[in-house]
Amino acid sequence: MSKINFKLSDDQKYAAIWSLLNPNYNEEGDWTCEYSICAIYDEYALVVCLENGQYERVNYTKNDEDDSVVLGERTNVYVIDVTEKEKETIETLRQLNGGTYDLVNENLTNAENNARVCEEQSSKIDEMTQTIVTLNTEAESETAKYTALEESYNQLNTQYSALAEENTTLKNYKHDIETQHKEAVIAEYAEKLSEEVIDAYKAKLDEYTVEDLDMHLAYELKKSGLAFNKPEAEYVLKDTFKTGVEQILSRYKR
Repeated sequence: MSKINFKLSDDQKYAAIWSLLNPNYNEEGDWTCEYSICAIYDEYALVVCLENGQYERVNYTKNDEDDSVVLGERTNVYVIDVTEKEKETIETLRQLNGGTYDLVNENLTNAENNARVCEEQSSKIDEMTQTIVTLNTEAESETAKYTALEESYNQLNTQYSALAEENTTLKNYKHDIETQHKEAVIAEYAEKLSEEVIDAYKAKLDEYTVEDLDMHLAYELKKSGLAFNKPEAEYVLKDTFKTGVEQILSRYKR
């Protein structure tokens, strides 16, 4: 015949657990009762030790082979006297703690620490936010100053460019005038000196002032000996003699 596996009834579980908790409840043990069962759940029984009044949670397992019960780990538990509202509060706390009372105090401490850390961080965030606002205000002020300075710089740069252009124009004008005067000096000595000498001075025209050029050409003329062979009619009185430069300058009105 096949074996039929029966499920233990609540009464049978109660009797089996009670017997295991009170092994001395017999004639030999003088009918000593050590534990009383308060409630039986699917995996454990809530019992109380009659000697010291300590409540315990006693785990048990059912052996399907012989429909027997085996006791397991025992854990001290506590039954507290609370009102209905207090019980609701405790039940809410248990649900928030993942359906258990284990490590509630530690979790609360951690929660308090986390809350304090969050508050400190929030305070730091507020300080940083205020600092950012201040820096943004200062940055806007500095930006306005920079914009004003940049505008002033652009104006000065425009003025400088205009002055530089004017200065270049004046330099070019001065150079042109001086070049004309030097060319006039060259023209004065062109017929008296060789072409080679004249070309040499023309190539370095910018290296001489009008006075220096006239002096060097006069010296070249003296070296050539032509200065002493001029007709006597060409000489003039000393007080009315004009140099090449003086003759050139006399053409321009003051």
